[in-house]
Amino acid sequence: MVGTMPDTYSSKMRRIVKDQLIGFEDKKGKVVIEPQFHQAERFEKKICVVGIYQSSVSSTDGGETLSECLYGVIDKKGNWIVPCKYMRRWDDVRNSFVYEEANGTSGFYVEKGRLNQR
Repeated sequence: MVGTMPDTYSSKMRRIVKDQLIGFEDKKGKVVIEPQFHQAERFEKKICVVGIYQSSVSSTDGGETLSECLYGVIDKKGNWIVPCKYMRRWDDVRNSFVYEEANGTSGFYVEKGRLNQR
């Protein structure tokens, strides 16, 4: 979702990367949300979808293979709006990602900067 190159600003915030974790800074260069996420979309208005890997498996060559990323939504201060417990899948009807619990009972999607429950 973001590489090591500088990101562009979206809703006056941009993603930063430190030690392979993603955080956010404002236009003044002040770190607003410390790097703590493994994946992060850009902010849409006042919200952002972020992901944290829940488990890891070491590979035979000594590297680390990360798996099972769960997603949630934060505000511009890093407060959780939606807890980080949802899996991501592609929805062909919406032509975007949707996020849902493993049992499929609840979830959400973000459209035009608005959080929508499923």
